[in-house]
Formats: sequence, structure tokens, C-alpha cells
Amino acid sequence: MLARIPADVSKRLALLLALALVGAACGEPPSGEIDFGSGRQFVPQIADSTDDVGLGAAIALDADGVPFVSYYGFPARLAEGEIPVGRPVGAPFVPAVLIASQRDGVWNRGAVAMDRDAPALVSVPFGPDTVETLSTATPDNTNGTDIAVGADGTMHVAWAAADGIWYAGGADSFAAEKVISHLPSLSQAGPLGWPAVAVDGDGNPWVAATVTAPGGGQEVVAATSHGGGWDVQTVAELAACGGCPQPERTGIAVGPDGPVVVYADPAGQAVMAARLQGRSWLSEVVEAGADGAGISATAGKDGTLYAAYYADRQTVRVATSDGKGWAAQDVATIGSGKADGQSTGVAVADDGTVYLTYVDPGASSVVLTSAGDGGVFEAIPTIATEGGQWPAVDVTPDGATVSLAWYDPRAQDLAYATFADSGGLVLAAPSPTFVPASSGPAGGTCEPDGTDLTVKAVGLSWDKDCLAVESGVDFTVNMDNTDPAASHNFSIYTEAGGEAIFQSDLDPTVAGSVVKYDVPPIEDAGQFYFQCDFHPTSMNGAFIVAKAKKQKK
Repeated sequence: MLARIPADVSKRLALLLALALVGAACGEPPSGEIDFGSGRQFVPQIADSTDDVGLGAAIALDADGVPFVSYYGFPARLAEGEIPVGRPVGAPFVPAVLIASQRDGVWNRGAVAMDRDAPALVSVPFGPDTVETLSTATPDNTNGTDIAVGADGTMHVAWAAADGIWYAGGADSFAAEKVISHLPSLSQAGPLGWPAVAVDGDGNPWVAATVTAPGGGQEVVAATSHGGGWDVQTVAELAACGGCPQPERTGIAVGPDGPVVVYADPAGQAVMAARLQGRSWLSEVVEAGADGAGISATAGKDGTLYAAYYADRQTVRVATSDGKGWAAQDVATIGSGKADGQSTGVAVADDGTVYLTYVDPGASSVVLTSAGDGGVFEAIPTIATEGGQWPAVDVTPDGATVSLAWYDPRAQDLAYATFADSGGLVLAAPSPTFVPASSGPAGGTCEPDGTDLTVKAVGLSWDKDCLAVESGVDFTVNMDNTDPAASHNFSIYTEAGGEAIFQSDLDPTVAGSVVKYDVPPIEDAGQFYFQCDFHPTSMNGAFIVAKAKKQKK
């Protein structure tokens, strides 16, 4: 269960704000730059901040090192008197299973699955499928996501919802399927365990999870796409026990001999692994006497398997296997107690360097640590991870870039960081602050000066905050896009968040292009509102329609 901490939206960490890459669903390019100098550094960012986003995060890097982060999004929890932030055009509805990716400093934010179709003529990035049962999703009846990217670039996402374990895959758009139904009611069984997804050498997805069994106890299940459906197999049946926790997180990795599922057996008090042998799953002990909370798993280039977990409330361990048994080593002794959002993430580069992330309840922060092939784990200095929950990690095969994602419960944000050689690295300076849609534009005063208007997009802002025409006359708007990697359009509304008077197509525009919009007459005089629908919070202004002057006879 994704435990919650009351939000304090007004108290975002200063450093994260300084590095924020906040924008609309289509992403935003840097409007200014911060030079971080040279050397290998840990650089945090805000990956998504609209609504309550980032719970149950998972991360995967594609062959080019581009990060893809899956996570849940829910309506923001607001303090009394707070006004919700307006969602930009093209942003997914929430509740939803969301996805964000960054390329060349630009975040693209969309969805894997939403509870309803996108509005007509509006395209949500990544082509989400519609899953109507997500309408009832809450942080209390859902439990995490996982993501893998195949060699062909296909994205594979799994998540635990109120009604079962779901999977969605696709390259340009997603198709969602329920893999495992939730048999006992939530009131009897509690949420399903956090699932895991991996891709085998043939490009087939494997989904694994631990669920409450109908007759008591728990079951570990694994499923793979087969013949247009899903072949669901029982990996292990776990005995019931008094005081046992709800189903724990499950790990899955594909080794040289096929998939391996790593799971916790609370009744047997052990971390276990199961390998597929024909149609049977054969289980083996990873570590006896270990709790196995927050399990994660991966496989190295040489086929070595890695499993990370909390052995108890004060110890994090990593276990490795070359196919001939498992060997566990201590990674860290952590503060006593059980903090919300405890989980691990493990990744390995081709040279055998292992990267591990976890939550230390003593420090109440996300930790990143690494070890060379067979070496001792050493902590990597991090900043701005205090209070973080549910961390996940991945690394490029050459080890040049480590990417980390986690949930910031105080700001209700998805946080992201890279640990890489920052020579020549620049990130966006703070994006414009979100303005509640009901507040309207800062605006200005202006008077009509002809029927040929020009507005320029510069650094995700308009060069004018006021435009004016006379009532009852046709006019044109020439939109000059000078931003290097952002699309813009031009629309006029009765007011901020009001009805559209004129709305241009949401076709992409590139730097250096000038688009001419022919606008029909606006008959009623008054003050209206114009904006870019891609970036409504930073690109808006007052649109004045003045009463037409009488012509002299």
C-alpha cells in the first residue's frame, strides 16, 4: 500500500525548484541555463508536478540512454483555500498510470492508461489506452508500477490496480490488458503486491506479482503473453501466517536460462527465487531469515542475477547468483524503524558495477550507492532527496549515466536525478510559476491598431501581454515561433478556463516558422483572454475587443 504523508505544497525544496523542468504534457525546452561545471555529479530535477504524481515510480533506460518513468497520478491533495492548478491541453486525466520521458533536456509527459478517452482533437503523449476502472483508483487501493523497454524500443508497463494486475505495451501507443484478476475483495485481502515486468530475449513480456490467495495465504504468479492471451502460471504457494504483512513487492529478471522471479515468503521467513524449468517453477532460497521487503531484481550482461531487499528493519542487502546458488552481502545499516515508501531499486552496468537505491528511515532520505564487480558498496553523495519515497534506478550499459526516480510526498511531485559526467551539461533554469487558471492573465492595456496582429513566442513566453482589435471585423494573427524545440498554438477564450472563441489546431510548429491564423469577427466588445494551449500557464495575455468606431460619412 502506498502510505501517504500530508502535503505542504508551499514548501518545495529550494534546490529542486532551482533545477525544475516543469511544463505541459508535451514538455518544455530550457528557457535559461545553469552550467554545472565538470565532473561526475548528482543532479536532481522535477520531472512532473501537475496534481499528485510520482507514486509507485519505476524507471527504464532505452538503448540510447533515454529514460522512461512510469508512475501513478491522482488529483492533488489541497489545503483549505488552495486553488487547483489547471491542467494544460494534452495533459492526461487523473487518476491514471502516467509515463514521462526526457530527451535533450525536454520532458514529454503522457499516460499509459486513463479512465476516459482524450477529448476530440487532443492528443495525449504516448497514446494511452482507456481503462474505465481507473476512475476508482486511489493511493490506498493501488500499489506501484514497473516498466521495461525492449531492444526494439517497445515499452512494457505493469501496475497493480484495485481490480487486478494490469499490463500495457506498445511503441507508439498502448494497449492495456488485465493479466490477473483480484479474487478476494480489497476489504478482505488488501492491495495486490507491487508487480514487476521484464522482457525476454524474444521480446516477450513477463509480469510477476504476489497476491492474496482465495483460500488464505498468498500466491506468487507469473504471466507471459501467449497466442493473443496471457499464460498465467503459479510460481509458488505461500502458507498463511498470523501477523504476516500484505503481499510484498516481487522482482523479476531474465537470465540466460529464462525468467527468474524473486519473492518474499513471510510464513517461511525467507527471500526466495524461482526459475522456470519447462512448465514448472523450481524455488530456491536466496536468504533464510530475511524479511524481503521492497524487493527489486535485475540481470547483468554476463547472466549474473541481482536481488536487492530489506533483510530486516535495519539492513539492506544485495544477493547475487550465477546459477549455482545465491550469496548475500550487506549494503548498509539503516536507521531503525519502518519509514513510509521503503523500497529498493537495483541496476547493473556491463562491466559489473552495481547501483542500488533505497530509503533510509533514519535519515528519511533516498540513498544511492554503488559497488564495482564484487566490491564493497559505497554511498554516492546525493542532494535534495530528503523525504523521498519509492526510489527506482537504471544505468546505461556503459555505466556513463545513472538515472534515478522517486516520489516527493511533500510537494506531491515526481522527482528525477542523473548521476553522470556533467561536463558541458546544462539543465533548464526555473520554469515560469504555475498560475491558477481562474486568476486570469497579468495582462496589460492596449488599443486596436489595425487587423493584422503579430505575437512572438520567445522562451516559452509571448512577447506581448495584450492584443487588441475592433469588434465586428475579420482579423489575422501571425504567430512567430522562435523557441528551439517547443510547439505552440494561439487561442482566444472568454476568460481563463472559459469558453473558446477561437482555437487554432494543435499542429506542431518548429522554430523559425510563422503561422497565420484567420480569425472571424468577434461581435461583442470587452476584455477576453489569449493563450498557447500547450503552455497556458506561462503564455497568456489580455485580448481586448474595442467597440468599432463609427465611420464618418
